Amino acid sequence: MEKGIIYLLTGFGIILLLFTLFHPPLLWDEVVFLSNAKAVIGESNYVENFRPPLLPLLIGSVWRITGKDIIIAKLLVASFSLFSLYMFYLIAKLYLRRQYAILSTFLLASSHLFLYWAFRVYTDIPHLFFILFSFYLFRRKKYFLSGIAICLGFLTRFTAAIFGFSMFLYFIFYRKFRELRSFLAGFIILVPWLTYNLIMYGNPIYDFYMDYVLSSSWSAPYREPEIKVVENLMNAMNFMLPFLLLSIPQLNKEENFCILSYLLLSIIFMLIMNLKDPRYLLMILPFLYLLSSQGISSLEQRKVAVPFIGLFIAFSTFQIIRALENEGKCWQSTWEAIVYISDRATENDTIISNFWPYFGFFTKSKVFSNYDELGNLIRYHHPSFLVFREDERMPRPEVIGIVNEKVIEGICSNVWIYEIENSSLIYEA
Repeated sequence: MEKGIIYLLTGFGIILLLFTLFHPPLLWDEVVFLSNAKAVIGESNYVENFRPPLLPLLIGSVWRITGKDIIIAKLLVASFSLFSLYMFYLIAKLYLRRQYAILSTFLLASSHLFLYWAFRVYTDIPHLFFILFSFYLFRRKKYFLSGIAICLGFLTRFTAAIFGFSMFLYFIFYRKFRELRSFLAGFIILVPWLTYNLIMYGNPIYDFYMDYVLSSSWSAPYREPEIKVVENLMNAMNFMLPFLLLSIPQLNKEENFCILSYLLLSIIFMLIMNLKDPRYLLMILPFLYLLSSQGISSLEQRKVAVPFIGLFIAFSTFQIIRALENEGKCWQSTWEAIVYISDRATENDTIISNFWPYFGFFTKSKVFSNYDELGNLIRYHHPSFLVFREDERMPRPEVIGIVNEKVIEGICSNVWIYEIENSSLIYEA
């Protein structure tokens, strides 16, 4: 391995280690995947079985050796981030001279979007690794292994199917049918997943189907305008955007076919989605920086890019510091509520909350969302605790007739905790 990439990976690894050890907030889906990982080690009080299975399976398998530890799960994802950067560097060397391959990898590592998610227990980074690995194998003409890698990406996050379809289009467009057969043969790795779903749920693609249905129905009331995708793209690329535009003339080459089709299909996917989360750009971010580096390398006076790169780094640094600082402030009331409930709730208790996955992971109690009128939920589930946080998309219900009300005040939101002694006294106004 060359010194330049070793230094880059070492520096980035140190940053990720610091984030992992000293930034404790957990996002919503993180506790969901951690809860699913608990099921792998036999603690299954809360499971969302429609989620992609591979990441929880990997975390749970590691936990069987190390014991249940959030830091271990984060370090596993951080390792995927480092592997992704190295794999991207190998890909970039197929397109660019060594110094520009290093530059392209440095831009990806410095991106505030990549940095923010690089240590999160989310599927985005591990699935990105499998996409990059599949593409690298594809470029090295190892089509069977490429098919296996993209299927592993699919089992990590279902949107990896978009990249698989892009490669399928390449084989069809250039009439490489023998290579296509080899690529599709790698899909045999999906057989255990399909068989399990068929036996357990009577539907071989159960979690894929349910993930689409539930995410679509939940996000429908909050649909964001299509222009948000453009805003997210400009924010992610910021000062690299001019060089990305310079690379457009090179996209008509055969070697760029998969990249171009993948970018177009991914953007269409983002436009269709109800929520235009900036996180979705992670799936195409490496290819955008690869193209940006191609744009820089095409300049006659390449030094003109230096101030733009400096501004890019400054902007990314500002963005990541601001995001992590705000997140740390907002975590305080949520964490206090988790500690308060964890100290009191037992496996015989039931908790109803509008941020229920947190209690699904941190307690052994049964947990439910406030999916119905509060009075109906209380009569049906007989909860011991009601816990509600102020939330834009899931506002807390108004509750009267309460015994033992506790309010935890926070910078971003307050949390209301109700310990129920007699559920007949509690109802929704």
